[in-house]
Amino acid sequence: MEFFKKINKNCQEFFYDHSILRIILEYLVMVVGAFLSAFIFAFGYKAFSSPIIEGEKIGNLITGGFSGLSQIVVKLFEIFGFPINTIASFGNLYWNYLIQSISYFMLNVPIFLLAFKKIGKKFAIFTALNVSFYFLVINIVPSSFTNMFYISNSFDFKNDFFARAIFAGICTGASSAIAYKFGHSAGGVDALSVFLSSKKKDISLGKITLLLNGIIIIVYTLLCILNDKGDLSSTTMALYSCVYFFTCSTVIDLFTSRDKKNQLQIITSNQNLPDVLINYFPHSCTVVQGKGAYSKQDKLVIYVILSIFEVKKAVKIIQQLDSNAFVSITKVNQVVGRFFIKPRE
Repeated sequence: MEFFKKINKNCQEFFYDHSILRIILEYLVMVVGAFLSAFIFAFGYKAFSSPIIEGEKIGNLITGGFSGLSQIVVKLFEIFGFPINTIASFGNLYWNYLIQSISYFMLNVPIFLLAFKKIGKKFAIFTALNVSFYFLVINIVPSSFTNMFYISNSFDFKNDFFARAIFAGICTGASSAIAYKFGHSAGGVDALSVFLSSKKKDISLGKITLLLNGIIIIVYTLLCILNDKGDLSSTTMALYSCVYFFTCSTVIDLFTSRDKKNQLQIITSNQNLPDVLINYFPHSCTVVQGKGAYSKQDKLVIYVILSIFEVKKAVKIIQQLDSNAFVSITKVNQVVGRFFIKPRE
């Protein structure tokens, strides 16, 4: 363990002295992150959400968001008789994925502009790069690769819509979480959510997303019923899509920590601890005078709200200054007021 700590320290010192190299490496890592996020999203869509097996569509899961709006565009093409499940004449590309990816990119253009002006230039550029990678991956990756789960005869994955919904949700959630980790988004509702959360801290993004996805599910299901001449079997896919949404949101919440906050209640006899915490973190704290019931000694009761990734460092600092300090940590659902979050670049 000491060996790896030494290597980490040497690397930090090296890149501190070579700022240009550090910036280049950071951008390269972000490009890799954007590609990985786009690849996972495209793979999940092509393998689980909307697979085409030997020219046969086997039931679409409604993905919601801008991807779901793109599916509605594809469905409209199908209703008007366009052969969406056939291969285009100019390449080994299915019309289904080509139309969906073009629609998805075009719908994201206003989001790119919004992000560039209101969120951050780096955030907008890499979000656009992520969506561009998605367009390339979904059309270039061969169906023989994404259809690997449908080759085996021992498991009827083709008709197991519940399993497909779980895997599709994991892929989409992982894609969004990776994009957030690398300082951008996968486009669509993700970027819109970042903008709204930066402007209005107490807004319920979950309710907005739920409302949007609900409208998309209803519209897409009605179009399917219309296309199938009154057949109600497509309503089953709408129910499985709810499983997809739940899995996706669970994965995102599991791996993203930027907007998660904890409250620390610290009871200490060290009078300098509040000043130390203010110097280490961009948050203030509230100090209340107290007295130990058993020791009868004067104590400080410190209340501070920290982002979840700052808590571990805070506890380490507290224990170094006062090994006898008592610290309780509770999750915070919402903070109304001035709480500093590093703005996106």
